Amino acid sequence: MVGSPEFAKWHLGINEKSENTKGRYEFPCSDFWKVLCCGVLFAESRASHYKHRAIELAAARLHGMIDEKKGKKTRKAHA
Repeated sequence: MVGSPEFAKWHLGINEKSENTKGRYEFPCSDFWKVLCCGVLFAESRASHYKHRAIELAAARLHGMIDEKKGKKTRKAHA
């Protein structure tokens, strides 16, 4: 499973230094069946803390999509 395309799908980032390990994939956002709001929120927060701007924006976009699907007002991602 390590390094498999299926495993990679459920993460928002890749660590180029950790090839062929589970640690290669960062910012998980699912339970491997569906994207979870709590996973997206955690990824967004962690990316912000570590200044991974592209990951933070991708997570914010996913968060907005989840909110839309739930019928909530969308929030704007930080530009």
